[in-house]
Amino acid sequence: MRALPQPGTPASMQKPLPILSTGIDWITTTTKSNVRNLIVSRITEYWIAQAKTAGHDVHDFAWQGYVGSRTEGISFGERADGTLVRLSGEAARMHGAILAGRVDHVSRLDLQITVQDENISRDWSEIAADVMSTDRRVSDGTTALSVISSNRSKSSLYLGRRISERYYRIYDKHAESKGAWPEGSWRFEVEYKGKRAEHWASEPGDTRQIVTDAFRDYGFALPTAPLPRVWHDVSPRPITTDERRLHYLGTCVRPMVQKLVEAYGPQLIRDVLDLNDEKEAPEVE
Repeated sequence: MRALPQPGTPASMQKPLPILSTGIDWITTTTKSNVRNLIVSRITEYWIAQAKTAGHDVHDFAWQGYVGSRTEGISFGERADGTLVRLSGEAARMHGAILAGRVDHVSRLDLQITVQDENISRDWSEIAADVMSTDRRVSDGTTALSVISSNRSKSSLYLGRRISERYYRIYDKHAESKGAWPEGSWRFEVEYKGKRAEHWASEPGDTRQIVTDAFRDYGFALPTAPLPRVWHDVSPRPITTDERRLHYLGTCVRPMVQKLVEAYGPQLIRDVLDLNDEKEAPEVE
């Protein structure tokens, strides 16, 4: 029988796991005051413009009366009584703290730590569930705990209820990101809403410590050590829309074009696609 980790003790006692990323993973905000509306609108429009320049598409955004624009990890909308800005993923990690200090209200705030375990067979959801299930709030049913298994990835742990002010998640980030994060990547995440979201947004601090303390409250110590003085977040850069199109061009379109070239010759294909290097200059009378 496998020996269970003691409450408060990480399973990898001899070797704490390196942290790949830590910070805000989601933030939803609203702003009503005129001056702040102007500031929030300007900085969000600038972030959207940056994303467009990087190769991400910009689409129309509409939600609960808010109308505006959305792109990779950024949604921005306006209505008569104010503005809404929602950031997720890399956009939240990069800009979330800046946004939180300039808005009137934060309704949701997700904080995360992502680690890498060289033991890729280890399942941190199962390990944490063994420990957290001994907490009285879990054992008596006051706090719900579930572990969901999948054929495509390791288990995922959920503690609490999605509608509550605090909701925990542990999951295989490598599988969730479809391989964008390296194998052995595990994310420990806490989702705050209501007064808890407002509290942590108004008192920004060490995200790693906030998440660590949240899990420790249920007896589970994250398998991490304090960040070294020189440390860099290594979150993978989101793939842009143009990069996805280029990949599609190379994998799906190219074989068809090659067959057409074999059938009709390269010049006709260039003409059809308007890819001739030199166009005839108009005659000057």
